[in-house]
Amino acid sequence: MSAPLSSHPVWSRLPVLLLLAASAFALLAERRDDSLSPYRHHAAVSGHGLALAQNLSFDTGLLLYHYTIVRDGKTEYHPYGRFPLPPFAMVRVAMECAGSDLGDRLYAARLSMIVFFLGALWFAFLLIRFLTGSPWRALGVVLLAGSTFYVQFYKDLVDHEMPALCGCLMLLWTIARWRAGEGKARWVFAAAVVAISLGWQATAVLVAWFLVTLLEWPGARRAGRPGMPKIPIAVGIVAGVVGAGWLGFNILNEYAVAGESTILSQAAMRMGLDARPVSWPYIGGLALYRLAASVMPYSLVPSLASGYEPPANPTTGQTALLAVLGILAVLTLIRLVRAKRAVRGTLAIMVLTSAVWILLLPRYFAPHDFTSVFMLCAVLVLHDALFAVVPRLLTPVVAAGAGALFVVSFLGARDFVTERADYMTKARHYTEARALTPPGARVHIDFATLVFDDTWYFMSGYTYAERADADYYWTASHRKRRYSLNNSPQGRLFVHVLRKDSPNNPAGAEKKKDGQ
Repeated sequence: MSAPLSSHPVWSRLPVLLLLAASAFALLAERRDDSLSPYRHHAAVSGHGLALAQNLSFDTGLLLYHYTIVRDGKTEYHPYGRFPLPPFAMVRVAMECAGSDLGDRLYAARLSMIVFFLGALWFAFLLIRFLTGSPWRALGVVLLAGSTFYVQFYKDLVDHEMPALCGCLMLLWTIARWRAGEGKARWVFAAAVVAISLGWQATAVLVAWFLVTLLEWPGARRAGRPGMPKIPIAVGIVAGVVGAGWLGFNILNEYAVAGESTILSQAAMRMGLDARPVSWPYIGGLALYRLAASVMPYSLVPSLASGYEPPANPTTGQTALLAVLGILAVLTLIRLVRAKRAVRGTLAIMVLTSAVWILLLPRYFAPHDFTSVFMLCAVLVLHDALFAVVPRLLTPVVAAGAGALFVVSFLGARDFVTERADYMTKARHYTEARALTPPGARVHIDFATLVFDDTWYFMSGYTYAERADADYYWTASHRKRRYSLNNSPQGRLFVHVLRKDSPNNPAGAEKKKDGQ
């Protein structure tokens, strides 16, 4: 009698091949348009991240800043060094590989975020496979979790979220192996250093690990096992030193270039340490609402989870999301009770990671729904509990269904964002404006027709100025100024000369009457 298919070596390797196929699909299917979508946080945050990467220069000591502005005849920097430097340096490298075209650089930056998104899925796959021993179950869990609402919608957001998520899951994987006695401590130290360099979110993993260790300590002592391990504390100290180094670098850089730094005051505000009290019931309700949206594939809930906060009168569909979350929570409790000690502790660390991040920065989480991508750590546990009740023979079938949901959700989120791309934020339109504006010029932006956050990236290399100090004027309305350089621009982005003595003012600039 021939051996069953499930025992064949190729069968156990097939999930890896399928995840490779899903990764190739994501890289090839990423949108190639040159626009910043105005929906939700996409344009503002991506414009912010692109500008931070584009403006990196050794001339300014690798200062993270949005733009420069002229005040009282002096050029001032507007710094934003609230995150570690490496993610933006990596984006800059990707942009440089794409050449000088603004649209190509934008695509390269988005593609770098997709790479980190896929990296997060691969580390999640390794983690779940290690905890369950089943590659098919790991594949199903990862593809289902990777198809969920917030992860899919913000997977190509050009900021530090996806790099940080990738680092957190890498750290969780090394911790899981070390806890089970199958991984060496040096890999945990290395992962912690990399993770904290990609984003402060790794702090939540380390805090969750320490809390679970404290909870396990009494039981370990009664069972005659060694006392509380020193490794979690040592890893936390090393990661803290590295994180403090990145933070200190940004603070000193801001003082050196800009003369002041708001990093610490902003951190205190977002942590809820200022004079204003944090409304924890509101934060808790918001977290519950977003977690309910986070457990469902994007293709199933794009309209149900489209709000920034819980609606006053939830629809039937939104109520159903909470019911699904309740069922998954019950299954997760059963899964935790039945799991072995080391596995149970790691699953608890994953759930606590998502919770701790919200507790550490409640005022960062509340107004920024893209931070909900870090609920993926808890979502993986919830989806693993769901797959735990699936019969073993049916697991590959259910995993294939999760793969289909991943593809449909990826395409749905991509098309949704692309269809809502605003003409005012297309790279090719700003390319025309930049060609008519000499490098380093002082430019005034018409905020009545252009969104300032969206222009940060496209303003790179220019200095923003108030109208009285500016040489050039960018607007979506040709009726604003007297001298126009492009009467019929391809992108409906008009460039006007504010003064006759502006640098490189073409002699042929058409003179218009005010109000004409």
